[in-house]
Amino acid sequence: MPAPRTISSPTPSDTLTLPDRTPMKRYTVYIGCVPAQTVVLSTVMSLHIFAVFFIAMGWIVEAKIDKLLTNFQRLAMFFHILDYVFVALVTIVGLYACIKNKRKASQLFVAALVTQLLFGIASGAACLHILFSTPTSEEQITECAALSEKVLWTDHICKRSPILKALLMITFLQVWLLQTVVAYAASRFTRQLQEEELDRANKNLDSDSMYGA
Repeated sequence: MPAPRTISSPTPSDTLTLPDRTPMKRYTVYIGCVPAQTVVLSTVMSLHIFAVFFIAMGWIVEAKIDKLLTNFQRLAMFFHILDYVFVALVTIVGLYACIKNKRKASQLFVAALVTQLLFGIASGAACLHILFSTPTSEEQITECAALSEKVLWTDHICKRSPILKALLMITFLQVWLLQTVVAYAASRFTRQLQEEELDRANKNLDSDSMYGA
């Protein structure tokens, strides 16, 4: 009679463990009912357009009434124009971070935008003060109007028109509000990218542990 055979079960180290093929979880942060990435993309594009508009308007106004400005006023307007050149460049970084899903670029964009917003409020207030609070005589108004006769709306600046005061104040407030919304949406989108990176890192760690790494 043949001797009984002993069948040994495989040890855990001999067991083949298949890697986890579960797709990585996609985190989507919403602002209201709209994905944060969509909000960032639309608002950053709008902010870029506003920045280009402010740069063009600033250069036109400064060129037309340059002879009537003091050195301090001229310097304040120059820094305000330079401020929005910086905004235009920063929005390019924001678009890149949003389209390519780059967390570090998104963090850099938020930090730069918040810093610029604080500086922009200060320089914008100075420009509004220069445009509307500086007393002008009839002789200055006539000279300013003669310098700006080729651009109709700069005549309102020469006369410190109440309509233009209200229009520019509303425009400045809208830009500052838009920058605040962009900064908030970008910070939420950055949080989404952080969650995705954390999930990716956890999956890689689990995969390495399966192979005894």
